[in-house]
Amino acid sequence: MMALIGTLEDMGTTWKLYPLANDLGEQVGAGDVLLPDPGAAVCPHSIYTRQPARLRIPAHYHDNAQFQIFASGSAMFGVKPIRPVTIHYATHQTGYGPIVSGDDGLGYITGRLHAEFGAHYADRPEERARMNPAIPRRQLTQVMGSMTSEALRALREPRVETALAAEPGGLAAWLVRLPPGGELVAPEHPGGAGRFCVVTQGTIEASKRTGDACTSVWIDANESFTLRAGEQGLEAAVCQFPRDALPRAEQFGTADAVP
Repeated sequence: MMALIGTLEDMGTTWKLYPLANDLGEQVGAGDVLLPDPGAAVCPHSIYTRQPARLRIPAHYHDNAQFQIFASGSAMFGVKPIRPVTIHYATHQTGYGPIVSGDDGLGYITGRLHAEFGAHYADRPEERARMNPAIPRRQLTQVMGSMTSEALRALREPRVETALAAEPGGLAAWLVRLPPGGELVAPEHPGGAGRFCVVTQGTIEASKRTGDACTSVWIDANESFTLRAGEQGLEAAVCQFPRDALPRAEQFGTADAVP
């Protein structure tokens, strides 16, 4: 598979307002930034979510492992205050939250290896009952901070910071910053299952396109990809899935759970 790129403009009619499961009439906006063939064995799925100010999304889980890259606004993420750039990783059916947005709202990208829609709320007995006990649960959150646009444009050379330390199973994440027009081969750790590159500031040049904040690029495992910054420089999170993120949740506990 070649590298795939999606921008907020690509959401099109997939952008919708979704009501929360409460009686307050609150809504969260979300749309598909990157959604290739859902019938494929691996279907990298990138979703942009815009959470209005002072809104609470209850604690919940998803069936697939996922990265979340918080690119704008602020929030309380469980008991932890977060701000751009924050990178969060959760394994299959790992509960997290609640997410309570600050006065400036919250904007973030969620990336998964398989297309998935909706959430399972942890406070509902029927949702807790459907959780597979064979699945190991884990989550990691790292607040990295974001460079000002002026500082990004003033960079003279690339900078790479480790967000999640590389693990033997392939999990890893980095925050990359490039000066205007700069280039760098996207970081990779052996044994992973592919990477999402998510723009948090500036612009990226990829596949003859220019993408700004929340643009998502999918890079297959063992595929080299050169990050190219536009005229404003580039700040981007590079998030690599471990191999154990490949199975779908329903495969755990079966003979063919590990590819």
